[in-house]
Amino acid sequence: MAKTARSGSPGPIQSAVGSVLDALKAAGTPSVAAAYRRHRVLDDALGVRHAHLTALANRVGVAREVAPALWSTGVHLARLLATRVADTARLTQPWLAEDERALPAARGSRSARKG
Repeated sequence: MAKTARSGSPGPIQSAVGSVLDALKAAGTPSVAAAYRRHRVLDDALGVRHAHLTALANRVGVAREVAPALWSTGVHLARLLATRVADTARLTQPWLAEDERALPAARGSRSARKG
């Protein structure tokens, strides 16, 4: 994780993200990770059940500053968690804009497969 220039220790946001990622890794199981891989989550299938993800989201609460940092990790479950802890009044933040642009293309490819 990135260090702050002043103190040499991670800042509060980086610490929170690190703690969340550690909790996700600890809650994962190989059987659930295998299910994620079957559904094409190939890069970071941590194997966390959605019930555990919901419990973690409830513990974190609304985390306006942490949500974009979770999203930027690129970890599938961290991104899901980011959408659950984001301030819903501010969902049009730039950290979501990159994927909003990709959504129409993804929807088109899914509908083309069904048709």
